[in-house]
Amino acid sequence: MKIWQASNGELRRVLEGHVFDVNCCRFFPSGLVVLSGGMDAQLKIWSAEDASCVVTFKGHKGGILDTAIVDRGRNVVSASRDGTARLWDCGRSACLGVLA
Repeated sequence: MKIWQASNGELRRVLEGHVFDVNCCRFFPSGLVVLSGGMDAQLKIWSAEDASCVVTFKGHKGGILDTAIVDRGRNVVSASRDGTARLWDCGRSACLGVLA
């Protein structure tokens, strides 16, 4: 993934780490952290400041199709091709629940 400066088109960061296509990404409310979901069934949290991958959530058996940020970024939700949605705790890097 690439982060561009909208005002001048400058490439700011390259976020590398997903094995296959990235289907969705969004900024956390702070604007300093990015959430991404890919066809590699991984959900990743990135620092937009230094392009490091802070956390990788694994558990889905199919590609991630969409994500949502909950409670100002404390939790995130992912929806997958495997027919499940998962609620994740960002602070503990743990899955809190699965809805099939």
